[in-house]
Amino acid sequence: MGREVKHVFRSGISWLLFGPVFALLLYFTYLGIVDEKYIASVLCFGSFLFIAQMIFFTRYIITLNDELVIQSGFIYFKKVKISEIKSIEYTNNPFSSPAASFKRLYITINKFDDVIISPKNRNQFVSTIKEINPNIEVKNN
Repeated sequence: MGREVKHVFRSGISWLLFGPVFALLLYFTYLGIVDEKYIASVLCFGSFLFIAQMIFFTRYIITLNDELVIQSGFIYFKKVKISEIKSIEYTNNPFSSPAASFKRLYITINKFDDVIISPKNRNQFVSTIKEINPNIEVKNN
């Protein structure tokens, strides 16, 4: 990755959301194999692998340069200077984001830039960020 890492926070996972999706994709993969519909099986299993890598490889990295690197699988990547974060709000917002759990943090960077993430240990994440930038406003704790 090329940058010095201070902390890595893995994403929490809401299994009530992803468990049924995984089960259905694997079931349809199986049905495709049984019915000799191999293209359908490959598409279902490929979808399973794509979603799995997004979930299991979502992480939030705090670098030694005091940057927050948000990485979700091989698709989503964003860098944020922690000094530019204005506020962090505890939320259960279900909107699409690099977050695999419904226990999320809404991070406001500036007036027109924000991101929703879901570190497994939200309180520890917020404490770590606040140590770097104590001016961040924390809401709904």
